[in-house]
Amino acid sequence: SPLLTMAGTALALEIGSHVAPKYGIGNAQGYRREVWDAVFVPLRLRGVTSWSENDGWEHGGKNVLESVYSYLDLRCTFSDTYFDAVIEITTHPAFFHLIKSVTFITIIMAVSEVSARRKSDLTPRGVPKVITTSVVVGSLLVIFADWGFSQILLKRH
Repeated sequence: SPLLTMAGTALALEIGSHVAPKYGIGNAQGYRREVWDAVFVPLRLRGVTSWSENDGWEHGGKNVLESVYSYLDLRCTFSDTYFDAVIEITTHPAFFHLIKSVTFITIIMAVSEVSARRKSDLTPRGVPKVITTSVVVGSLLVIFADWGFSQILLKRH
């Protein structure tokens, strides 16, 4: 299912690049560049920008040791604090969605396990109550966690 969604999105974006110039929204190459920049957001870390500016392993004529240290600099390009670097990495779309989905799955699994194991002498008559409790508590915790993720996302520069 995710592969089908990805293929459908890629097809829609490609069709959009051909249709956009007909409506005066720009040319196909510019549209593709904007979509690429929106989908593949760059990490704004000093080591990543140093890598791209210095042609990767070619290190732009610098000393090799100096190049390695510049690649390992994980601070942001716009700040000297490592807290901003953690926010930058955490809120990058690829990492953000991975962390968010793993957190939601963990919450749902933990709540269902705790709800089911809370009563050791559970009878068939009590199963619906355990399921309802698990769904309600899990949903509330997921909503709260989603609020927390939105607060982290607001800290991105």
